[in-house]
Amino acid sequence: MTNTNYPSASTTTPSKPPKNNNTKNIVIGLLAACLLGSWGYLLWDKNKSTEKIEQQQVQISSLDSAKTDIHREFDNALARLDSVTGANNNLEGQLNDSQKDIDAKKLKSVKY
Repeated sequence: MTNTNYPSASTTTPSKPPKNNNTKNIVIGLLAACLLGSWGYLLWDKNKSTEKIEQQQVQISSLDSAKTDIHREFDNALARLDSVTGANNNLEGQLNDSQKDIDAKKLKSVKY
């Protein structure tokens, strides 16, 4: 009855001396190192992602300002085109009036 779960009155000494837990400590140390390494990697990756996002925001900002400048220049060019077109129409009208006057004066001079 040496393999029972009941306590016995006789004192028995353990047959095996306590085992050194070197392997257990090594495994715990490796797991801790892996955990710290993964945290370090996550922090490094997040920092790298943040820098990339900031660079893209700066690039977007500069492209947006360039687009605004180009749009403003386009609007100014359209205004100048409208102005030149209007002036051209006025000059064509004056030319037509002058041409009619010239034609009328030619007819008068031919009749006399």
